[in-house]
Amino acid sequence: MKFIPFADQSRIKKAYFASGCFWGTEYYFMKAPGVVYTAVGYMGGHMENPTYEQVSGKKTGHLETTEVEYDSTKTSYEELVKLFF
Repeated sequence: MKFIPFADQSRIKKAYFASGCFWGTEYYFMKAPGVVYTAVGYMGGHMENPTYEQVSGKKTGHLETTEVEYDSTKTSYEELVKLFF
């Protein structure tokens, strides 16, 4: 994670990308210019705190998701979407 001075936190934005496998998605976002932090987890389902095995079983409604925090002065949401697709 890159350190951003407190005064500059307003330029940090968040985006979420759901995919079939968050490890590969996170890997590419971590290397992208302007990305300062990534995290992975599950989003959108009906089960609270599912395990990886439960989500993989496709019965929880969750998708594997990557949270991306990025410096909006160095990259844009549009650039991140292009990278994702």
